[in-house]
Amino acid sequence: MKDLRFPMTALAAHRSAAARVLAFALSLLALFGVTMTTSVSPAKAYAHDSRERTMVGLTNAARSQHHRQPLAMRSDLQTIAQRWATRMAASGTLAHNPQLGRQVRHYKVAGENVGYGPGIRQVHTALMHSPGHRANILNKGYTQVGMAVVHEDNRVWVVQVFRKPA
Repeated sequence: MKDLRFPMTALAAHRSAAARVLAFALSLLALFGVTMTTSVSPAKAYAHDSRERTMVGLTNAARSQHHRQPLAMRSDLQTIAQRWATRMAASGTLAHNPQLGRQVRHYKVAGENVGYGPGIRQVHTALMHSPGHRANILNKGYTQVGMAVVHEDNRVWVVQVFRKPA
């Protein structure tokens, strides 16, 4: 079963655009033969573990390929991302954090990507194939990021919180 979804990024996207992006991403995943993993484990948050490092590495590798500076991990953004990823995984509901603008401090610009799928690389691939998510990842203005990865019921939930400091 193919299982990867995510809404558009940046708090201002239209639902119809999100639906088109989702359909496109799902068709790409079907083309790549994405399937669910078979490992089962209890909900776990991986604070600065190998899964988060993998996601940061994939994100910064994409930035490097497009001549962007790497994003610096920030613990305050990671805390926001971790709380939101844990909440989404626990509820089984994918959504943007409605409090993001209040929770992120000292910013000129902030953004968020959320997604889930069978694995980190599949989520990253889908984000890079979505114009809005890709724009967040490659945004020259962003210099800082918080990443969270939570594993729940054969799904990896990912939250990326971006910031350009004030």
